Parts: sequence; C-alpha cells; structure tokens
Amino acid sequence: APSSVQTSSGMAKDMSRWVKPEAVAIAASVPQTKAAQTAAAIPEAPRLDMALTAQISVGMPPQNFTVLFDSGSSDTWLRSKNCESCRGYDRLASSSSVQDLATRQTLQTRIAEPIVVEGILVQDTITLAGISIPHQTLLAADRVSIEASDFDVDGVIGLASPQIRSADPSFFESLAAAGVEPIFTFVPRLDAIMHKILTGGPNIYKQGQ
Repeated sequence: APSSVQTSSGMAKDMSRWVKPEAVAIAASVPQTKAAQTAAAIPEAPRLDMALTAQISVGMPPQNFTVLFDSGSSDTWLRSKNCESCRGYDRLASSSSVQDLATRQTLQTRIAEPIVVEGILVQDTITLAGISIPHQTLLAADRVSIEASDFDVDGVIGLASPQIRSADPSFFESLAAAGVEPIFTFVPRLDAIMHKILTGGPNIYKQGQ
C-alpha cells in the first residue's frame, strides 16, 4: 500500500501511521440474474451493479444461504421449504432451533422493481462473518413474487433504518445489540466482481499511535 496520499492542496500526507478501524469484512459479489444466465439478448449490467450478495448460515444444524443486502428495506426474509415456486433455491427448513412466531406477514421491498413476499415470522440464529445473532426475527417466505426470480439469491437482509421495519428487531439492530458499531460501508472494486461490506466501521483510515 502507498505510504502517502496527495491531498486537494497538492501536499503529500503521510499515511504510514494510519491504521484501518476495527470492522467485520464480509466478502460479497455482484449476483447474476437468471435472465442473464439463460439469455444474452439484453445486458442487465446497470441493475446488477446495485446489488451485493454474501453467505449466511441459519439455525442448528446450520443451513447455508446466499442473501442480498438491501439498503432500502429493514426486514430479513428467506425462501422456505413451503414455497413451491422457490424450487432450485436453498430454502429454509424447520430445525431444532427455529421458533415459529405463528404470525403471518406480508413484506414489500424494492430491488430495481417491487418484490412482494409473504410467509410466517420465525426466530432463529443467523451467523454472518463469524458473528452469531440468536433469536433473530425473519420471514420464512412461502410466497415470493415473480420479480424476485431476477436475482439468484435465497433471500434478503435489509440494512435500512429500523424505523421502516415490519418485524422487530431488524438484523441491523441485532448487530448493534451484539456490540457491533451500527455502521456499514459498501466497498466496491472496479477491477473485479468481488467486493466487501464492512460492518462496525467506515472504510477510511484513522490516526494510530
């Protein structure tokens, strides 16, 4: 890494004593759409550039899922085993750790276009980048609108303000309660499809000793 950077005034600024803040780095990637995988008629790069995905695990024994991070919603949902239209995806199954809240909920999010999901609220442990959040509320979706098939993901984690959540608590609130600073940063890379999401700190350098 370079030891100095050029400031707006043209003066070099020493970076050798600067260190990155503590944060949790989550490997993420731009998802392919099913349309892009099956047909090459019209490139959909502009809409793909808006989304990052990552891996999470849920429950005991853990089930692995690919989720999309959505900065425009606050709710977390996964396709469930009861979703007939979700075949071909990893779907949330009942486990010894899941708690059924017996509350039916309809959620709406917008990822390039409106997506409506419907299902049962449950609570289970979600693990992301080594951080486990017990009793996290999420929607086990048994109905997912056709628009969601454009994104090859098993569900969504909303990172927006908790004020717009439909289920309590949001995953972002749970991260803060677990001691992670309530800050997240998207770190895109122009030279590769792999990107990062930092939780618990911004993507800046700060003065060290």
